Amino acid sequence: MRTASVLLLVLCLLAFSSETVVAFDIVGEARDVASGDLLYHEQHNCNSRGTTCLVSYLDTDGALFAQKQVDYSASLSAPSLTFEDFRTETIVQVVRPPRPGLVIDAGFDHFVRMHWTELDAGVRLPFQFLPAGRDAPLNMIASRALRSNCPATQLCLQIALQSRLFSLFVDPIRLTYTRATRRLLRYTGLSNIADAAGGTLDVDIFYTYLAATDPSPPKPETLPAVSDQS
Repeated sequence: MRTASVLLLVLCLLAFSSETVVAFDIVGEARDVASGDLLYHEQHNCNSRGTTCLVSYLDTDGALFAQKQVDYSASLSAPSLTFEDFRTETIVQVVRPPRPGLVIDAGFDHFVRMHWTELDAGVRLPFQFLPAGRDAPLNMIASRALRSNCPATQLCLQIALQSRLFSLFVDPIRLTYTRATRRLLRYTGLSNIADAAGGTLDVDIFYTYLAATDPSPPKPETLPAVSDQS
């Protein structure tokens, strides 16, 4: 059993730009968790400062079917964004004033790097997450995943609902970062991209970085105390 709102928690993890100078290019390969079949590709292009990014979604034939434009100029963890699905002619926009503890959609990737030291030390970090297409944020918690198959060169995390009750029915999102560059290597969980019939996709996304430029570690933010809800 899964909630439709958590479907939106993808870590649409970076984003877009029309500028000719590119800070980094990223390619994501999304596969079905159960079968391993290729579902779609992601292409991430950002400007030289990393303040604006464009994520292009392509099907297995290489045809563009959706795009996300993200603007981090006001806040790294709470960017404004526009998502357009060309298959359904759907456009979703998120514009919110930044506030402490609020993480918006693709800003989660920056949120992880802002709180890298705490997460690596085993601190459980609560935060409010606002995915594209949802009016109210979700109460989430990020923590280090102590998995036997997580090598020392990587930091493995999991993202779950704060509510103990709802978390029984919703699998956590699993993220794998490389310690050397603090870049996302793998995302496992529900996708923000629906299938052709509008159904949910359980995906395993592997990321490849085509340029060597690394973002500077952002400064940490102040977060509220952990409060489990039922």
